[in-house]
Amino acid sequence: MRSPARPRVIAYPLPPTEPSPHGVAPSSDYTIEVGGTAVPVYAAKVVSNGSVTTESILTGKPVATAIDTASFAWFDAAYPVVVTVRPARPFERVTVRPSSYGIEPEVRNGEMRFRLDRPRKLSIELDGETDRPLLLFAGEPEADAPSPDDADVVYFGPGVHEAGEIRPASGQTVYLAGGAVVRGVISVTDAENVAIRGRGVLDASGIERHEHNHVIGLKNCRNCCMEGIVVYDSPLWTVVPWKCEGLMIRDLRLLGNWRPNSDGIDVVCSRDVTIEDCFIRAFDDCIALKGCSYGYDCGRAPVENVLVRGCVIWCDLASAFEIGVETQTEAVRNIRYTDCDIIHVMHDEYWSAMSIHNGDAAEISDVRYEDVRVEDCRARLLHVAIREFWAVKKDRGFGPIRDVTLRNVSVLTGPQPWCEITGFDGEHAVERVTFDNVRILGRKVDAPADLGLRTNEHVRDVRFV
Repeated sequence: MRSPARPRVIAYPLPPTEPSPHGVAPSSDYTIEVGGTAVPVYAAKVVSNGSVTTESILTGKPVATAIDTASFAWFDAAYPVVVTVRPARPFERVTVRPSSYGIEPEVRNGEMRFRLDRPRKLSIELDGETDRPLLLFAGEPEADAPSPDDADVVYFGPGVHEAGEIRPASGQTVYLAGGAVVRGVISVTDAENVAIRGRGVLDASGIERHEHNHVIGLKNCRNCCMEGIVVYDSPLWTVVPWKCEGLMIRDLRLLGNWRPNSDGIDVVCSRDVTIEDCFIRAFDDCIALKGCSYGYDCGRAPVENVLVRGCVIWCDLASAFEIGVETQTEAVRNIRYTDCDIIHVMHDEYWSAMSIHNGDAAEISDVRYEDVRVEDCRARLLHVAIREFWAVKKDRGFGPIRDVTLRNVSVLTGPQPWCEITGFDGEHAVERVTFDNVRILGRKVDAPADLGLRTNEHVRDVRFV
């Protein structure tokens, strides 16, 4: 007997919730159909374009007028599918990012249509504005959802769950089924082979700032993975592995990060980490690699063998890809960012799309940015510096930065960004930085002036290929 055919489009409606300043609520800004199936749309708090000051992130007190709304929706499908989006307000034109996907909707009678031939993570923006976008996550159906009767599965089915702090043990899976809203955080300590997965929402909107220093935190863990869920409204750092080894972070959707210091993913003193196919919109660094003992004593373990691949990044403040500024570790080495799209870098005062900030004694080496595409970068494209940063310095002295490569990095749209590289002194210098086929708005970079590159006397061997 044949098994029943799997639906071509799977949507994940969330249960209605009581009126509250917290929680995931429906959005009235957009309606969506995918292959004739209605896909529910929800609202997330985000930081309004142009309303943020550096003081707000350092004091942790953003003003209420700085908060806006983004809509978001997600579904799984057998491709290809046709997506129809109807905004509630009139519009004349639409931009779908990443622009590297080449999606140009047909606009007619107040709606837009486009075809998807594969899973995509998109930002749909009306009339050239970044306020009130639609963030749309088109995924693949799960192949092997676990059974709720499995003793090694902490299972959250459809509905609202006041979970508090979830503490899985070695060998367990925390599963958030589609339609589940799990209010709380997940903490894993001294464990291995733990999985966190599903199609539900991990909602931290009711967690006070500093009540927990993470939404998903792993401390001294091995061979763990997380995938597929929405992580919503972090009060501080969102996903944090401290002193972990062999970690896979795949297909996470991180958004609603409007509170100060709500980094996306912070890899702290960990090794053999892969971050792939994630969407991150954060009000601080989106993916940061750090050496520190904030939250857990990591004993100066190195950050090494980290791969960031196929991610889509929207950075409301700070840097899309950050190394530092805390570098209280033996070394940061063998770091790869590849095939990623940075679609917005919103803050233009101090920050950058890609940054390496050595504020302590770590030796930072072998960092590569390859096939990275950048849009709407209102800050520096690259900032590399050895110096003291604010009040985070712990080590005596500084470490070097060596062997940094940008290969096939392209700025596709937006203003022309600039770059800055500075060492500390003759013994603590930045050495061997290579720009290989870097293109700014279609033009290949062949000299420092093409990048607006600023350096000091403690930078050696900058090459253009």
